[in-house]
Amino acid sequence: MSTRAPAKHEDISAELRKEIAAGKYGEEGRLPSDSKLMERFGVSRPTVAQAMRTLTIEGLVVRKTGSGTYARPPSQSSVPISTHRLALLMPHFGHTEIFQLIAGHLASLARHHEYSLVWGGSTLPQLDADTRLEHGDELCQQFIENRVDGVFFAPYEFVKGGYEANLRMVKRFRDAGIPVVLVDHDIVVYPERSEYDLVGVDNAGGGFSIGRHLIKLGCTRFVHVAKPLSASTVDARYTGLWTAVSQYGDAECFIKAERGEAGDPVFANKV
Repeated sequence: MSTRAPAKHEDISAELRKEIAAGKYGEEGRLPSDSKLMERFGVSRPTVAQAMRTLTIEGLVVRKTGSGTYARPPSQSSVPISTHRLALLMPHFGHTEIFQLIAGHLASLARHHEYSLVWGGSTLPQLDADTRLEHGDELCQQFIENRVDGVFFAPYEFVKGGYEANLRMVKRFRDAGIPVVLVDHDIVVYPERSEYDLVGVDNAGGGFSIGRHLIKLGCTRFVHVAKPLSASTVDARYTGLWTAVSQYGDAECFIKAERGEAGDPVFANKV
């Protein structure tokens, strides 16, 4: 397996991480502005923002609106070497907002309980499937070699081969004796459940509530549209919607499921 070259934002966060550890920014801890960092590294604003987001999640810096970015004091950002290490494996981290919020809260809890946290995820949604899956396998191997004490894993979706990759990676963690907690959705098809703990919302209940609400508004024709290769949460929502239509709908009610890209005019006309 080839070694993935670090992305530019990873180079930036690595360099700033070294400077923070060396105390370059003094007692005040104020880092250069995003504009200065853009000029220094010759990159775009989103690239700098991603680098700073990484450092924020790691607990090394704090962003203060209207003031700037500051390095946390060592007493707040450092974690004793002897503590346990947890890992985040979130392939869709950079382009799914909810995963960024989840990761931020997990990082905060880890610091509070004196756990160190390492994380990995794709911030480039345009990577082809093979590259994204290869990156995930590399992160999986890194976490195993580093002997992390547990992994929070948000399984792949919308990627051909993702289902098999999810099964493969959790098996590798299990064989290595590393506990796994799934985030948002399971690695198996709904309504099946895997052996792993899962933290998510009640998608079936959500679909049911939406369906019941729409029926009360007088809606009678329902089309559940989802992208191909969606996570099992989508099937759970459809099940909830179907149940609501079955219980509260009348003879005129109609429901079907379609998989495709909503932005595709041909598909939209078909629906």
